[in-house]
Amino acid sequence: MLRHLPVIEDILIAKKKKWFSLLVVRELNTPFGYVKLQLVTGNGPCSHLDWPYLCFRRLDRFFKIDKSGKILLFEFLDSENDHVFKRSKNKPAEKSGNYYNLNVDMVKSYRCTTWPTMAQEWLSRHRSFGWPTPDTIRELKSLGFFVVRKGHPLSSDIDTEWRISLSLQERKLIMNLSDVQYKCYVVLKILNRDAIMLNCITSYHWKTCLFYVIEENDNNIWKKEHLFNCIQLCIVQMLKWIKCGFCPNYFIPKENFFDGKLNNSVRLLSEHILVELLNVGFDCLLFVEENNVCDYLRARGSIEWSAWLKANSAKLYDESFYIRSTSIVHVALSVFNQKYLQVIIMRQTKLLLIL
Repeated sequence: MLRHLPVIEDILIAKKKKWFSLLVVRELNTPFGYVKLQLVTGNGPCSHLDWPYLCFRRLDRFFKIDKSGKILLFEFLDSENDHVFKRSKNKPAEKSGNYYNLNVDMVKSYRCTTWPTMAQEWLSRHRSFGWPTPDTIRELKSLGFFVVRKGHPLSSDIDTEWRISLSLQERKLIMNLSDVQYKCYVVLKILNRDAIMLNCITSYHWKTCLFYVIEENDNNIWKKEHLFNCIQLCIVQMLKWIKCGFCPNYFIPKENFFDGKLNNSVRLLSEHILVELLNVGFDCLLFVEENNVCDYLRARGSIEWSAWLKANSAKLYDESFYIRSTSIVHVALSVFNQKYLQVIIMRQTKLLLIL
């Protein structure tokens, strides 16, 4: 009965509920972007008097009583029933562990249907260039938010903190990007993987960076002929954040995405790499090996490279297509064989029991 508890920010809403709810609470030392989930009922917050009931229902494994007497959720209520996906400590993503040769990531969450109080600034933020539009802002507000099981990396209450996630809003913004804006995002992710290669800067940091750059610049810059200039704008913005050691959450700008990732030596190394990328200009794409991007760039200035690409592109395409096609068939057959084998074993077991 407690498996799907509603998440609320206003305790008055709990009075309309017949059962338990999870109230979003923050303390003075709770980092921005993070909350705690307190168990409440229509009569108010739960206390130590409710603990025997939780023990009786074997739910005490998922809750803790803090110093002030609040009963806080620290783990998903159905976490022990999942035998396929496993989650590392303080990591929001659960991994399948090569299940049927498939590596799948899944992020569990609880959902609140209202806009987070912590992100009120984003709704009324001054936007000189009208992005996102008022209609988009209203739509994103209506989506509410998620909380995922991840505490702040530097917090003393890491075990009872949950991170606010606005992944639906981020997905909507990505889906509404123009062609040039989306290409800019793709190139930034590729450069991050093939050229930058730092743990402190992830594709999520670049997505955040892109949102800020779009919001703070005229829409006229996002043209095909200006694509590389747009990429450089994003790198310059990231460099500024690296220098000051603060990467603000797009929706909750007081949350720093560099927390726990950026010490002084890493900051200096990151700064050096980004400066080098800006200095080499368009040639930074020579670092990108995926889809032969570096080869295409070389071919722009070499007849020999151009001829080599023409001769090998069709062959590479056929090989890649074959590998992709056969891998899909292989996975499908593996799953079928596993399931079929299970059915045969069950039938033989039943037959032996009858005999």
